[in-house]
Amino acid sequence: MAPADYVARSGVISFAPGATSRSVVITVKNDTLVEGTEIANVTLSSPVGASLGSIPKATLRIADNDGKTVFLSMPRYTVSEAGPMLTFAVQRSGALTGAVTVKVSTENITATGGPGQDYQRLVNKLVTIPATKASVNVNVGITDDATDEPNETFRLRLSSPTGAVLGTQNPAIVTIVDND
Repeated sequence: MAPADYVARSGVISFAPGATSRSVVITVKNDTLVEGTEIANVTLSSPVGASLGSIPKATLRIADNDGKTVFLSMPRYTVSEAGPMLTFAVQRSGALTGAVTVKVSTENITATGGPGQDYQRLVNKLVTIPATKASVNVNVGITDDATDEPNETFRLRLSSPTGAVLGTQNPAIVTIVDND
């Protein structure tokens, strides 16, 4: 991360008697470069009159706000177990120039993905949003069984984008509503 991305700070943090926490403000500098998420570390050191806890370092993530982002269209989806599928949109923001790709995966929560299970599992399915398009639809097959069971959930997750950075609406939760 370049020093131009934030205002570097160093100094002393003092605690009043009885105080157990303090805030440190890090100023992020806005720019117009498409950079992706950048990472910096904030480290505490050399305490006087106390000792450092087990986590003396924090990670600061600076999300890019200048380029294209790719994200799931909603944070939550609901689909009937009768399916036969969930259709969801992978969207992008920013200029519609150039294709954007991203991998889509599913993760079990209470539902189980796989052949003959609650839903069709996706593992790093490569999705392409062509130039001039703002979104594409992706399908996940839903299995209708005869078992009376509670509603079940799984997660949709985007990863490894090219031509964009991941937006904040990721992951999303899908609820399969039992129909038995």
